[in-house]
Formats: sequence, C-alpha cells, structure tokens
Amino acid sequence: MPLAYEQRCIFRKHVTDSLDAENIPWDLAFVTASCVDCIPYIIAGLAIVAVLQGTEPEDWQEIPASAGLPKLSEFMIYLYITDGPESLLAHHLASIVRDAFLY
Repeated sequence: MPLAYEQRCIFRKHVTDSLDAENIPWDLAFVTASCVDCIPYIIAGLAIVAVLQGTEPEDWQEIPASAGLPKLSEFMIYLYITDGPESLLAHHLASIVRDAFLY
C-alpha cells in the first residue's frame, strides 16, 4: 500500500504501526517537507494518506471500512493561548480553528 506523508507528520507512525499490526504491507512512496506537496500524488491515485476528518479536500474520497484497512484512533486538537499584547488576535484565531473542527 503506497503512502504519502510529510516528514514530520505525527499521524504517520500511527498509520504504519496500525498497518503492521494487521500484517498489511505498505511502502512510504512519497515523503516531503510539506503536506501540500503530497496532494498531487494522492489525487493521481499513487498513494493514500490518513488525515483528520474534516480537513480533507472536498474532492477526496474516504476509503470505506469495508476495504479492510485498520480503524484509526481518534485524535484531539489542543489550543494553548497565553495572555499578552497579542492575546486578542490569538483568541480570535483560536475561535476560527474551533469553528472549523466542530461538526
């Protein structure tokens, strides 16, 4: 199974460990410094990637559970904001991020 991931992606190890646990062979077909650079490979069908639900582009298709891939764990996103001169802007940006991920 060809995978495409950013070098520092925190989900990559979880995905490869899950595939290993199910004895599903995989290959890290494309590794890049930016997740944006993975998109053409994924769109072309040359690799797959696991992303946070709701962050995938509209034209991507979710692989159904019936495909036999292992179920992935849910992840939480934490926002930490300090008080200070930029606090107002930080709180505004945090509310935008919260709104984007709450569904």
